[in-house]
Amino acid sequence: MKAHERRTTIMLILLIVVIIGGAFYFFLMPKIRSINTLQAKVATLSRRLSEVRRYRDELNSLRDEVNRLSAQLTLTESRFITGEQVLTVINEIADSARSYQLRLINIEPPDINLISDGKSGSLPVHFRLYGRFIQIGKFIEQLENLQYAITIKEIKISSSPDFYPQVLAEITFDLYKIR
Repeated sequence: MKAHERRTTIMLILLIVVIIGGAFYFFLMPKIRSINTLQAKVATLSRRLSEVRRYRDELNSLRDEVNRLSAQLTLTESRFITGEQVLTVINEIADSARSYQLRLINIEPPDINLISDGKSGSLPVHFRLYGRFIQIGKFIEQLENLQYAITIKEIKISSSPDFYPQVLAEITFDLYKIR
């Protein structure tokens, strides 16, 4: 090959390399940039997706907690009485006392205004009864088995030669009323 042909060949090769390089730069570089942009978006969306999945798991556990607390609230509310149930509950307590061979001397129900005021709260009920000390203890112990929320606010136990071997118990219960 002559120098002139070599130069033409080299020029053609350089021209082909420049054309290929230009084509690569003008046609493939934008595609590579868009691929890089898409990869960055995919990485961002993957992070967001993992966050959403984590939040979904937290949401599921929170939903389970809400369901558990709702069931617990329903159970707790079922232990409260309404104004119409006050006398029924007092009678159940009195019947329970009688089942332990305790004699009821007096029952002071709560004030009628407390029963009918439409508010939630405690209703004090005062019982005076007498019987053997052990029977009174058993009666008090079984109160927790009633389906209603009842607390003992005050208890006084006294004895007297008039009714020995029995004791007199004055017990103030709080019944809990819901509107």
